[in-house]
Amino acid sequence: MPLFTLPNFLRRPRSSRPVPPERLHFHLRKRLTSANGPLELDIELDIARGESLALLGPSGSGKTSLLRLLAGLQPADGGYIAAFGRIWLDSACGIDRPPRERPARLPGGQQQRLALARALAAEPELLLLDEPLSALAGALRERQRTTLLLVTHDPGEALRLCERAVLLEAGRVAADAPPARLFGAGGPADAEQRLTLAGRVVERIAAADGSPLYRIEAEGRTCLARAAERARLEPGDSVLVSAGDWLATPLHGLR
Repeated sequence: MPLFTLPNFLRRPRSSRPVPPERLHFHLRKRLTSANGPLELDIELDIARGESLALLGPSGSGKTSLLRLLAGLQPADGGYIAAFGRIWLDSACGIDRPPRERPARLPGGQQQRLALARALAAEPELLLLDEPLSALAGALRERQRTTLLLVTHDPGEALRLCERAVLLEAGRVAADAPPARLFGAGGPADAEQRLTLAGRVVERIAAADGSPLYRIEAEGRTCLARAAERARLEPGDSVLVSAGDWLATPLHGLR
């Protein structure tokens, strides 16, 4: 029999929710005001340890807000976060913050990530980073099986870095699929609503200012687009065309 028992008001609540050790599972709800007006964010995702997932969607769809909720930078109105064997949040049980450690007691790689998170949280106009992700690079990332949740507007980046892509619209999950399937013809999202169109370069032409433009046939339509940064396009190349800024990203060299 214990000599001393904590009173109930000092006990940390316990959740009866299952906590798989190899998965990140969350369901978060939050009322927000976005650039497009009021937003009811309600997102549930299940991510395996070591999986890389890209979050895409138009401005105001809830991408950055979701990351802030997961990081604890903004409180959720309700929901739960079960992360790799631990409950970070369970509003039904009163667990409202992730477990905390003093920075000096964290491993070097986690200290580096914490320093990067602190810098990004301030939303600086100029951010100078010297190999900020070196602790996650190469064999170390494979050994630690680091899980990546990446917010991006670049479909090429999603294809290069992630094995799964989630499209958000108005605070909800609109599509969840491998990037090549999400962005390709016949993908889960309708062609008129997708961020990108799959197509092929027909010819290179010159714009009025002399810069190169490319005529591209994409899913039954013809469009003009510029090459994405550092991209080299030739007639016949398969490309993804972003419908927002009309930049073409080559598919060759992407997995």
